[in-house]
Amino acid sequence: MFAIRLAGESETKVAKHRKRRRGLCAYCGQMCEVTRDHVIPKCLFTMPLPKVMVTVPACDACHGKKSRHEDFLRDLLTMDIVGSESPVAQRLFHEKVLSSHRQGKSLVCRIAMAQARQTPIVTPAGVYVDECYVAHLDLDRVIEMFSFIVRGLYFRLRKVVLSPDCKFDVRRLGVEDAMKCWGGFEEYGYNGPYILGGGVFWCVCQYAASDDGITNWMLVFYERVYYGVVTTPPGFVSGPKGRDCGTEGNLKTLIHDGVMRDD
Repeated sequence: MFAIRLAGESETKVAKHRKRRRGLCAYCGQMCEVTRDHVIPKCLFTMPLPKVMVTVPACDACHGKKSRHEDFLRDLLTMDIVGSESPVAQRLFHEKVLSSHRQGKSLVCRIAMAQARQTPIVTPAGVYVDECYVAHLDLDRVIEMFSFIVRGLYFRLRKVVLSPDCKFDVRRLGVEDAMKCWGGFEEYGYNGPYILGGGVFWCVCQYAASDDGITNWMLVFYERVYYGVVTTPPGFVSGPKGRDCGTEGNLKTLIHDGVMRDD
């Protein structure tokens, strides 16, 4: 079978026609027509794209919802006070984010321009370090984007769809919190690390033996921006120690070294 481009039809549209098939959507679990979706958005990478990318089957509805958040995530990460130190993030900022801002398309830039206020940076001990600009973003949008990423990664790892009712706890981690979180992974064991794009993205995860809905993730972007994500089923109550960037209890872990590959 050959795909023929019609006048005005994009390469992306042709690719979707060629690869459309019936299958299980990794994000919502519906059996329907699906296409391959990049779990870690391509817009987070500079060209040329890595040869290894993670894709999963996705329905049109989930693909559309996720794609609306991808530039938002790119702008959020490249404008992050720590993420902006990455050479890759700096290149994306100058080549993509500023262009999007000039065209009025960057929601993160619009929020920053309207709401950002100069705020002192203080250590937990109360020591003044510096100042930065802080703006309050749409947390629901952040959570939804990370829920798509975690659902996609989990499906790619285990061929299991996380329940639509799962609760997602998403947190931006500072260095101290990230190290504390990493200690929990080392204590219980973990899957990973899975690495893409020479450090543009990497992650480790844990999942509970008794319930597929209980998972714990550390997601790292540009080798310096840390996010912790915990998923729990409805009605789940954590152990007596509470949430410490992880879930208490019996965690079944399989340790895999190397790169997550798209078969």
